[in-house]
Amino acid sequence: MPVAVKYRSRAEARQSGSTWRIGDAVEARVELTGEMRSMLDRCDAERRELTASERRDYSRLEGDLDRINADIREHEAGQRRGDGAPPDIAAEGAPIRSSASVLGERGEILAPEQRVADWVRSRPQSFGERPGDDIDPEESRSFSLGRAVRGMVSGQWDGADAERRALSEGTDSAGGFLTPEILSGPIIDKVRNQARVLQAGARTVPLESDKQSIPRLKASTTGEWRKEGEEVGGTDPEFERVTFEPKTLAVMLKMNMELFEDMLPESAQAIEADITKALSLELDRVCMRGSGVAPEPKGVLNQTSVTTVKFNKTPEDYDVLSDAVGTLLEANFEPNAAIYAARTAKTFGKLTDTTGQPLRRPPLLDGVTDLVSNQVPIDLKVEAVENLSEIYVAEWPNLMIGVRPQIGVRVKTLDQTFADKMQIGLLAWLRADVQLAHPEAFHVSTEVKA
Repeated sequence: MPVAVKYRSRAEARQSGSTWRIGDAVEARVELTGEMRSMLDRCDAERRELTASERRDYSRLEGDLDRINADIREHEAGQRRGDGAPPDIAAEGAPIRSSASVLGERGEILAPEQRVADWVRSRPQSFGERPGDDIDPEESRSFSLGRAVRGMVSGQWDGADAERRALSEGTDSAGGFLTPEILSGPIIDKVRNQARVLQAGARTVPLESDKQSIPRLKASTTGEWRKEGEEVGGTDPEFERVTFEPKTLAVMLKMNMELFEDMLPESAQAIEADITKALSLELDRVCMRGSGVAPEPKGVLNQTSVTTVKFNKTPEDYDVLSDAVGTLLEANFEPNAAIYAARTAKTFGKLTDTTGQPLRRPPLLDGVTDLVSNQVPIDLKVEAVENLSEIYVAEWPNLMIGVRPQIGVRVKTLDQTFADKMQIGLLAWLRADVQLAHPEAFHVSTEVKA
């Protein structure tokens, strides 16, 4: 049974006359998504699907998450109108709002708690009706890629009316399935929810073309003290542009035909979970370590102006984190999260003081959330030294992930390629790119022996 998350909604707060805080909502959201992720991870580890009881619990958590996100959106709408709470209230350990000076053409850069699905719904329809516009918001939120694939392969559409309508509108000439723009948003959101960099605070930039630039502030203006009647000095702000050119991220899933034939409607979520997890893991990896060699986007490690330091030893204390945080603070950034491998987390967890007690983290790290990602390698080799790893510390809202909601997530069935083994291949892909608002907001410790 999932742990109950304590949270008082805006409606409950108004009814009781108490104060509702955005920090409580963000904290509850982080806890809920963590619980949902743990349920799916347990099933993956045990190579099974969710039980009926677990499906009910998972659906309840999804409902709670939708209500919390609705409260957060209402709060943000109030901020835009000028009647909301201050924007910088956040729960301890939750993603913070960025100080990055970057703005899209219409300010459409989404924080982790904002949904691509809502952005798609809010877009003006410049060219008439879009495919899928007859699907209401509730249907779009419950859209299942797994049910769509199940219907494509088996012809069984019970409980999948929205998916069948989407298929009829989105089938291409090659037999592929293109999710309509209205439905691609929720699928992209499911990929985002599982990515560690998004949990750390990375932001999403919806892209409306295959090449899109946004301005960023390279150097801020400065002020100076002046005497009465003197000319005002200072420096002018300096702008530059960063350009997103989305690349294709693809995954292929092979499944036995017998599995499709015997699949229950509820089991279709396992297909979607597997596809979205594969996409999110690779998106995570490329955000941190993408080479930039076509067709792969360039991640944090390979961006210019990112601070990289060779640690070259096993941590015996928290100095590797403290040094990274201190470096970023000196550069006027507010690091909010560290991402490292599970093996590194184990090393930190075993640190003890001179009395044999668990080593206390220094206060400097109080505002830094620790996130574990096995997309950070532990088998790197430098000269003769093997099994090295890395630690990423940053003000993560400066990481921007550009996605093409209009392209959405495409799925194609390969029913002939693997026919001799009575298998169906599912090929899924989306398009995305990675850019940094401020490369100086990132610190990578390399050659970590843990």
